[in-house]
Amino acid sequence: MSWIEISNLSKNYGKREVIHDLNLRVEEGISLIQGHNGAGKSTLISIMEGLTRFKSGKVSVLGIDPRKEPKKLMEMVSFIPESPVFFGSQNIQEFLNIYTKLNGGNREYLKYYMDTFGISEIASSHFQSLSKGEAQLVQIVASFSTQKGYFVMDEPNSNLDVKRRRDLSKEIKKLKDSSGSSFLIVTHIIDDIFPISDHIYLMNSGKIQLSSDLKDLNSDGLVEKITISALDLPGIMKSLDQLNPIQSGHEIIISGVDMYRIISSLSSDQIKSITSIKKSLEMPS
Repeated sequence: MSWIEISNLSKNYGKREVIHDLNLRVEEGISLIQGHNGAGKSTLISIMEGLTRFKSGKVSVLGIDPRKEPKKLMEMVSFIPESPVFFGSQNIQEFLNIYTKLNGGNREYLKYYMDTFGISEIASSHFQSLSKGEAQLVQIVASFSTQKGYFVMDEPNSNLDVKRRRDLSKEIKKLKDSSGSSFLIVTHIIDDIFPISDHIYLMNSGKIQLSSDLKDLNSDGLVEKITISALDLPGIMKSLDQLNPIQSGHEIIISGVDMYRIISSLSSDQIKSITSIKKSLEMPS
């Protein structure tokens, strides 16, 4: 079931087009959008949240038009920004208590996530003293404590250390498995998120260039062939050198490599299109 549906979306900032004729269907589960800085990822989330107007296209989140019913959308979906902004004179514990009460959260869940992400240790601190990573974790704790069924996370691990990144991936997977929650995670750091994802999208230059169901890959994680059409063939060949790429005309062909290595290597905005062919799971008769 698709819970996010976007068709023919375009967005300009002045004369600069940051999203171009983008089409996206996000299924329930854990979905990952990967792309370099400037690919249009944060603008896309802002549009989903109803905070940014767009030039043309259609956006639907759980059947809701974010521009027309933002309050209804916020009741059903938790949007977690990369750099949360907190107001007021409360300390962290006071803020989380109020947030949990106003958003129908659970005090037991709140305590669990505070302990899990190390927020209990700084609960008496005020926001002015927090690092960017700690502020991110406070927002994650607040959102997770509500146990909403749907989460959209913008660069959730960008300011976290290795341990907290692993903790976050573990808790995302646990929420999905225990309560059926769905996540759309937008990030350029995929190391810990990739292994738990059901679906991945590669975003470049304001468009979705590649869509792949990770749960349908072979157990060895290999794809038979990936064909890349790029403007900067020499540059792409160099960046993928360890994957033994073969240039064929205006395309690059890579065979027998795992999807993670492909996705983590393709961060250039010079890519025009990518086609992947999965290995068949059936044995020849």
